[in-house]
Amino acid sequence: MEHEVTRRVPLEKKRVGQFIGKRGANIRQLSMSYGCEFQVDQASEKCTVSIAGSAADVERAVTAVH
Repeated sequence: MEHEVTRRVPLEKKRVGQFIGKRGANIRQLSMSYGCEFQVDQASEKCTVSIAGSAADVERAVTAVH
């Protein structure tokens, strides 16, 4: 069984709403499609998306976020 990994990816603040989607629809779809957990950190000027899952799933998800 693969170990879970987490990667943080920068996300422009102006793209956060589009990334999350209406009522979280986009982020839920990404989670189902890639089998990863996504968490958006908007606390600072530079937003980040944390992506957690198996190494292979996280790498595929990172590509989708960029």
